[in-house]
Amino acid sequence: MFRSLSALSLLFLSVAPIAASEAPVRSVTLFEAGLAEIGREASDPSSIVLDLPLHMVNDILKSLVVRGEGITSARISLDGESPVEDVFSTLPVSPEEMETLEDLLAALKGVPVSLVMGVGATPVEGRVMGVARPSVCGDEPCPAFVMLQDEAGAVRRLPLQDDASLRILDPSVDAGVKRGLEALRAAASGELRAVKVETEGKGPAALSYVIEAPVWKTAYKVMTGKDGSARLQAWAVIENATGEDWDDIRLTLSAGSPKTLQSNLHGRTWRVRETMEPVVAPMMEMAKAAGMEMRLNDASDAFAPSLAAAPAPAPLEASAQGTEGGVDSRFTFPKTVDLPAGRVLSLPFVAEDLPVEHRSLWQGGLYDRKGNPDLVLEIRNDLPVRLPAGIMTVEDETGGYQGDAAFPLLVPGSEETVTFGQDRKVTVEEHVEGGRRNRHVSAARGVLHVTEDELRTTTYRITSSSGERRTVEVRHPVQGDWTLLKATGAETPEPEMDWIGSRTLPFQVTLDGSDHTLVVEESHLIVENWQIGDVGPDQLETWATEEMPEADRAYILKAAELQRALQDLEGERDRLAAQMAAAADDQDRARRMLETVPDTSEARKRFLDKIMTSEDRIESFQAQVVAANERIHVARDALADHLGGEG
Repeated sequence: MFRSLSALSLLFLSVAPIAASEAPVRSVTLFEAGLAEIGREASDPSSIVLDLPLHMVNDILKSLVVRGEGITSARISLDGESPVEDVFSTLPVSPEEMETLEDLLAALKGVPVSLVMGVGATPVEGRVMGVARPSVCGDEPCPAFVMLQDEAGAVRRLPLQDDASLRILDPSVDAGVKRGLEALRAAASGELRAVKVETEGKGPAALSYVIEAPVWKTAYKVMTGKDGSARLQAWAVIENATGEDWDDIRLTLSAGSPKTLQSNLHGRTWRVRETMEPVVAPMMEMAKAAGMEMRLNDASDAFAPSLAAAPAPAPLEASAQGTEGGVDSRFTFPKTVDLPAGRVLSLPFVAEDLPVEHRSLWQGGLYDRKGNPDLVLEIRNDLPVRLPAGIMTVEDETGGYQGDAAFPLLVPGSEETVTFGQDRKVTVEEHVEGGRRNRHVSAARGVLHVTEDELRTTTYRITSSSGERRTVEVRHPVQGDWTLLKATGAETPEPEMDWIGSRTLPFQVTLDGSDHTLVVEESHLIVENWQIGDVGPDQLETWATEEMPEADRAYILKAAELQRALQDLEGERDRLAAQMAAAADDQDRARRMLETVPDTSEARKRFLDKIMTSEDRIESFQAQVVAANERIHVARDALADHLGGEG
């Protein structure tokens, strides 16, 4: 039985690359999503170092897995994001001060050293006090002088010769300078990082990781025959962009669509913390709060505190199990960990079996569409501690890469669904049809009440291209006050809440090598109220054809009759008003013409007659309009009285 361990990653500055033949590439899987899964094998995996480009580091830290029957633990290590700056931040010298002997000695003030001023000269030991260079030396270059103090306290001024040599006697400073040199050597490799894999246990091991790679492409070729047949060829176009030769590898091309994510695990992430200003209390109050006695020292005229015994600190937890606190979950490791400055460390803190259900999921959208269901994992946290959110790489039982997922925060006892790809072997076609039925109309007190059932039929046609027995979960949305009438093609489940808080019906559809159809029928009650006074007689007569009590039908038809009579009266009144306005225009025109003709002319007489005739017509129309308005008033009262009554 093989044991799978998530990789630990710890940064070591000094690594010595080994030949690639000791952990050669044995398998490569290329994905359409622009990824490559690299598989390596090593007979002695106790310490393997691989020189890899810097852009692969985050993917290595995310996905590296070590397998082997006798392997009990594993970790990987590489230089951090800024190894040179990190190392030199703790050293008394800078990279620039290591370029010349003079600058190095000038930076080592107070450090014991041993100087040899030329070949065969006697070593001189002492602490460095400084380096000076005279400003005036005649025509010759001024030599530099180093000031040393020996153990007896004597100070010596020694000229630095071109062949002088230096040995640092302080072990910690000497080791620091060596670390700095090693960091500079590693930085000289440019964009390469030495990734060191260390394991404990015996026996061979297999390593696999997922990195970015050029998308492999397909070129189809068709060769037709004389008999009308055709032969189709599909050619794959692949590229090796790893910077390492592939010799005698097992190559696999994947046409799947795993969900791929990036995460900056190698770079540094800093949290912004809230700043709290210190509260300064009066000195005596501070002393009392700290349990001090303040007394005056007459000799020094200063305060000298007498401290009471401080309480002992709380003991640290040494348990290797995770514990759940009030505000966080804590994971204590059973072994001590070494982490030098400038290193990055990643350790597995959970190694438990969790209930995980792997299935295909189609999220209903209530509109026409066609596509592939999502590949999801239903994860339940049965542990007594919270599991933090992060990035997750999904693999199958053989170690094959399946995709990436965003692992959610899981509190104890909670369940979450995470998506890591699409199931290309299954196709779902969703189709929605609507309609109405059972319309009921009634009327009373001037209001038309209409109720009817709105129907919706959602059909999910599920097809499996592989013919395998598969289970697809179809999550049908439950909207508002829609009521499920019936579902055919699967057992009706209880409604559940999804991850965004929406209610769904999780139908479980089993495919037995053939297509399957799930039909969900729902209804929704629609209630509409219309003010009869705002509805025209034609619409009222149309509503009267619906199924309703005869009294309500008569009520609506009477309202339509009264509305039509009112409309006829208003139309007649408007016609009379228009004729009266035309007569007034004729009269006004005749008055203007009258002013243009002589007083004794025949034309003046004609215009005067026309003015008088128009006046008679206007008076007649006015009387008719008044009578029409009276009839309209009566008709409106009749309609209002009718609408105010029961149907």
